Order: sequence, then structure tokens, then C-alpha cells
Amino acid sequence: MISYVREGDGWKYHGGEFVNLGALPTVRKQLLAGNKEFLDGEDFFPSGVPEAAPFSIRGPVKYIAKAYVFCPGREVKLLINRKSRHTFQNTKRADVIVGGAIDGMNELQFSIKDLPGGDAQAPISIRVYLMSEANGVKPLKPLEYQIDEEQAKGEIKPKASGTLNFNLGPEMVKKLKGR
Repeated sequence: MISYVREGDGWKYHGGEFVNLGALPTVRKQLLAGNKEFLDGEDFFPSGVPEAAPFSIRGPVKYIAKAYVFCPGREVKLLINRKSRHTFQNTKRADVIVGGAIDGMNELQFSIKDLPGGDAQAPISIRVYLMSEANGVKPLKPLEYQIDEEQAKGEIKPKASGTLNFNLGPEMVKKLKGR
């Protein structure tokens, strides 16, 4: 999908996204047969409201952090520390968190939505990793929300939305600095 935004008297490129149809076999068959009903969904229509301009970060962040999501057949949206927005669709990927992690309480808001043709019994995982700048120090995983294959097949479903927190305290800082 390619999106444009109107600015002044012209249109400018706004962004591009790929939709992975590998895990959506039903949708693939529909599209191959000429049925474009999937493309009539709300995800493919512009809202008409441009997104807010991203904020700027001045100087280096204190703690480098990444958001990792595994979400076959689902869309996961994250908002981390009320700054860093991420959208994951039918993927396994890690994104750098804009602004990094902060001392004290960190907040992750999420929403999860099944995609048409996706497997409602697929596992799902949302994690935050803190990256150390010290050689030999492995990343820390202070936050995880996960429903594994066993749980998913046992009818445990992910929450549609929620808020998760982790506290980046002195002990975690020591580990990150390799002390």
C-alpha cells in the first residue's frame, strides 16, 4: 500500500506498507479469483486525517530499547511511553523504540486485532528488550506478553487491548552497564 498526503496544492508521498499474504491463504485465494472484498476493509481506506508530525529527539537516548512482536494473522499496534508508535501486521519483527527506555516506570499500550483469513489459534508475543552498550552483555527482557501455541490451542485468546509496564531501576541499570 502506498499512501500520499495533500500538502498545499499538491500531493506528497507519505509512506508505504507491505501486506504479507503468506499467512493468509484464504485471502490469497480470493484475490487470485478476482474477489477484492479484502481490499474494501477499513485498513485500506484513508481516514482523511493526516497523522501528527513526529516529535524530535535531541541528543542520544539514555537506554536503547526495541519492541519485538510475533503476530501471525494479526495486527498489533503499540504506543510506548506515549511517544513511540508501531504497527505490526502478520509478522515477526523488532523495531527501535523512539526515545528509548526511561529511568523509572515505562509504559506500553497495545491493541490486537485478528486479520481476515488469519488463524485465531496462532501464538502471539509482545516483548521489550533493553540493549546494553557494554561488550558481552546480552539484552535484557523487562517486559513480555505472550500466548504460546499450547495456550492458544487451549482457547486462551489475547486481550484486544491493554497497558503493560516495567520499571527500569538501579539493578537493571547495573546489568545493562555490565557491572
